[in-house]
Amino acid sequence: MKVIIIDIGLYDLEKLKAICKTSNVDVIISKAESMICGADKIIFPVSGDPATAVRKLQLTNLSNLIKIIKKPFLGINVGMQLLCSEIKGKNLNGMGIIDVSSECIDSPRYDISLSINSSIEDPLFKNLVGVNVFVGDASFRITKNNYTIAYTENNGGISAALRRDNFWGVMFKPELSGEAGEELLHNFIRFC
Repeated sequence: MKVIIIDIGLYDLEKLKAICKTSNVDVIISKAESMICGADKIIFPVSGDPATAVRKLQLTNLSNLIKIIKKPFLGINVGMQLLCSEIKGKNLNGMGIIDVSSECIDSPRYDISLSINSSIEDPLFKNLVGVNVFVGDASFRITKNNYTIAYTENNGGISAALRRDNFWGVMFKPELSGEAGEELLHNFIRFC
């Protein structure tokens, strides 16, 4: 199995790559369209300013490619935000894959106590039902909606994970979140 981690230059990828490799898969870091199209699973980690990420996606034409991907796709941190229709507070359009709005906020890095709803069975959270703590620097908020598969009470109750078809998004950084984060990455590779 081949896992591609899309690199647009806005994320520290080494720890993420190392954890994914423990699933005994080929892990390649690339932004080449041919590599992305040839992957079995795709991970899209982004952090920082979403405006910079949107510009990079437009310059490389990756946003058009991502929209038509039919393989399992995981957006991490701002990568989740970019899957949304719009990014309020930055006056930006997202890729529109998940028809919800994201709102930029000023928030320092903090631990996210994540409540995983056992009534929503999703392979991403296999063996993670209940409350788990993940690390994030949530600079955005997405209200709970029909695509929410996990939520947190931080910032008044917001979506911490979304899913639409073959697209998943998590607001936190699994590679910095200990065993629960590693399990989530392995779940994506094995079961999604």
